[in-house]
Amino acid sequence: MDASVLLPLIGLAVRAVNGLAGWLLTYAIHSTLLIGGLLLVAATPAGRRLAAAHG
Repeated sequence: MDASVLLPLIGLAVRAVNGLAGWLLTYAIHSTLLIGGLLLVAATPAGRRLAAAHG
């Protein structure tokens, strides 16, 4: 294979990996915020009362 075929394939692979890494990072951040928020609600008396009222 020469460079005119190989370079676009490498570029496509790099863009795909970059997109996947961005998605994973976004997923990790949002999951952390959600779990942290739920733990905060469960750890406070007001949060426990709120959860009990809607449970």
